[in-house]
Parts: sequence; structure tokens; C-alpha cells
Amino acid sequence: MTGGQTRRPQPPPPRHVHPSGSQFLAPHSPRVQPPRSRVPYDQRPWHTITPSKGEDGDVTIVSKPKGLLFDLHGVLQHFDNQGARSGEQAAGLPPGIIDRIAYQHPAYEAAKVGLMTDDEWARIIEHVLVAEFGEKARSAIAPWRDDRGRPDPVMIDLIEQAGQVVEVGILSNFTDRMHSDLALHGITARHAYASADLGITKPSPFVFREAADRMGIRPQDLFYFDDQVTFVAGARAAGLRAELFTTPQACAHHLATLGITVRLNTDAAQQ
Repeated sequence: MTGGQTRRPQPPPPRHVHPSGSQFLAPHSPRVQPPRSRVPYDQRPWHTITPSKGEDGDVTIVSKPKGLLFDLHGVLQHFDNQGARSGEQAAGLPPGIIDRIAYQHPAYEAAKVGLMTDDEWARIIEHVLVAEFGEKARSAIAPWRDDRGRPDPVMIDLIEQAGQVVEVGILSNFTDRMHSDLALHGITARHAYASADLGITKPSPFVFREAADRMGIRPQDLFYFDDQVTFVAGARAAGLRAELFTTPQACAHHLATLGITVRLNTDAAQQ
């Protein structure tokens, strides 16, 4: 510095406010470098999750949980989208167009967190299809909407047996229509939460903690089954023990290691 000049202080880098109330440096600030994970990519949680093999033989029992939490789709209820396919065929629409529009539209994400109803989302999708393909597209909506998937009777019986031993709940990324689907398929659980009920979706750890809180069970005392690796990772990040779901047989085997014995009613699958 010369001539008595003083250096003006530099303004601090801009800060953003996180929804939790904490502040963090703006990512565009030249003085801030984004944090790097110290865990190698292939060793992060979603890469280290492997399913239980359900092998016969001696079972080593670990600590028994106070509650079980199950995903819905792919575990207790299965969708093959035959309703959408038949609706597209009847209306002369391109195969798969309903899936591509309905489940990628922002309204679907809004419905899954309760910002709109399932019916409101469906009306938006109908409007989009009609705008793109004309009035003929309207006839594809009813078959798509009437298809409520198919229940898995073996797994439904399994959770009913488990519910006689510990608390059982269901947690699904679903709109407000989940509860009517559960009633339709005869799926009962003392605790059943759609993401639309909680205002947040998996795999956020917060949704698992919220479900645990509503069940009145500490996260570490709750065990979760899901067929999606990232959702299992989210549950583990929330403090739950979690297992990747593959088959009812593997699930029953893993429950046995938790001290919860169930009998697989394979006859139910043929009823």
C-alpha cells in the first residue's frame, strides 16, 4: 500500500440458507470448493448392500427388533402396467407413452409428497395426452387408472404373522391413493405411511426417521425391507437396520435371524 491508501475489506462470500436454518457457502463462490467424499465410490452404501440368500441350515439370531417396516411396491404389491398398455393399444397411442409422460411429469413428484391428490395428477396427465394426441387419448385413461396392480398373498400373509410378534408398518413412495389400494388388496398393517402423508420421499433418511417416530420406535430398533438398493441405503443412513428384499423365502430366512419365525404359506400364491 502507498500514499496512505488502505485496502478495502473484501465482502464475505455469499451464503445460502438451508431449509433446516443452517447457513452454508454458496456453491458458486470462487473461495469455496465442493466437498469430496473420502469414501471410494465402489465402497459407498449402495454398493455394499447385498441380499440375504435365504440358505437353509442353522440360523444365527441377532438382536430382535421392536418393529418391522416394509416397502409396498415390489414387495407386497406388484405392477406390470398392463392397464396402461391396454389403454394405449385401444386408443392407438405409442406403447409406453403413458409411463413416460405420467411418471416423469413434475406433477407426479408433487403428488408423491402430498402437494396434490392422485386424481389431480391423473387429470393433468389426461390433459397432456389429449393435447398431444387428440381426443382419442382420453379413452386410454380409464384402463390405466383402473389397474391397481396385484397383491403378493405370500408376503401379505408373512407380515400378518410378523405382526403378531412385533409392530409392523408399510412405507411407500406413493400418492394419497395408497390407502385405498391397501384396502382393495386386503393388505393390513397397524402403521401404513405413503410419502404423500409425510411430505417427503425415500431415500431421504428423514422419511425413515419420521416413520419410526410415528411408530413410536427408535430407528435402531426398527428393521426395514425394500427392493431398491438406494432406499435400503437411505434407511441405514437414518439408523435403521435394513435388508434388500428379493424373495419371500429370503425375507423369511432373514426374519428368522432376527428371532421372528414365520411360516411361508405358498398355497396362498395359488388361491
